[in-house]
Amino acid sequence: MELTKENYYDSPRLSQSKLKTLLYSPKAFLEEKEPELFFEEKKHFIIGSAVDTYLTSVVDFNEKYYISHLTEKPSDVVKSILYEVYSKAKDKIAEDDSYKNLEFLKQEIMDRCESHGYYKNLKPETRINKILDFNDYWKEIISSENKTIITQEEAEIVSNIVRKVATNQFTSKYFKDSVEEVTIFRQLPIEFEVKEVECKALLDIVYIDHNNKTITPIDLKTIGESVKNFPESLRKRGYQIQAAWYVEALKQWKENNEFKDYRILNFKFIVVSTTEDEEPVVFTCDESLLYIGKFGREVLYLKGELWGSDEMEPYYRLSRIKGYLDLLDDYLYYVEKGFSQDRLLKEGQDKLMLDWSGIVPLE
Repeated sequence: MELTKENYYDSPRLSQSKLKTLLYSPKAFLEEKEPELFFEEKKHFIIGSAVDTYLTSVVDFNEKYYISHLTEKPSDVVKSILYEVYSKAKDKIAEDDSYKNLEFLKQEIMDRCESHGYYKNLKPETRINKILDFNDYWKEIISSENKTIITQEEAEIVSNIVRKVATNQFTSKYFKDSVEEVTIFRQLPIEFEVKEVECKALLDIVYIDHNNKTITPIDLKTIGESVKNFPESLRKRGYQIQAAWYVEALKQWKENNEFKDYRILNFKFIVVSTTEDEEPVVFTCDESLLYIGKFGREVLYLKGELWGSDEMEPYYRLSRIKGYLDLLDDYLYYVEKGFSQDRLLKEGQDKLMLDWSGIVPLE
């Protein structure tokens, strides 16, 4: 089956986001986190995803998102109750329009209040009435037809960010239609292999300059704070691995297309804040960052001041950073040995040492 952006997430190939779960634990790689509620959503994730989708494909945005006339959403628990009621009653709704009114679904509401532990100390009728107060949102759930609901406030934030990125003098060129001298791929799915492992990547933007024979890979990031804090977010979320992974995918992709003699330029992140009134910023990844994303960085020991005794020379250890090649080695190890225990603990047995930075790596 050919990889497309439509079937990308269903493909069993390994993605960088899945691979990065090994940074936490081998069990995290296997586990699909169960939501605490039937339905969960985080505002900053919705806004970031909506911006990314709109800028890369307006058609996809219209298919995925529903802009509500409401200015705000209910609480997380109420939303979850309403969505679960809908999941249980949608067949009734399809057969009888009267069920579009929550008044006809009191038993389903009560059952869902119980499963969510919603106001257990209140009388059943009072609990039901609290949910009935959100009949307007219930109607939006029905009208959305399983699309993600965006409030007027959220839509305004998305629109403002899209406008900034699309009109900024440094970012706008990456979101225009392709012309004779330039080809722009958006949401480009790529199949490739590393260490005989079948891998996949979905690149936000690939900007091809035919005059200069260059290819620029770009990823759009939204951040819920000032853009100046993006380097910290990059380190926390392992975006250097993503950048290096995508560059490797692109190298293999261009060899199978008409771009063999094109040069891949350094990876770029276009970063825009969802909370601050700031212009988007283009960050170009230094080669050293891409190197760390691929090969990682070995442990570094920094010597400190001498303590009271001349015989003591303390140091500060900077822990090892893993690149995607290290993580693929771990992945292949766990495939063979099982995902039950962290590799370092399993191999270390009784030889593990501790210092201020944590577990000292094995010799």
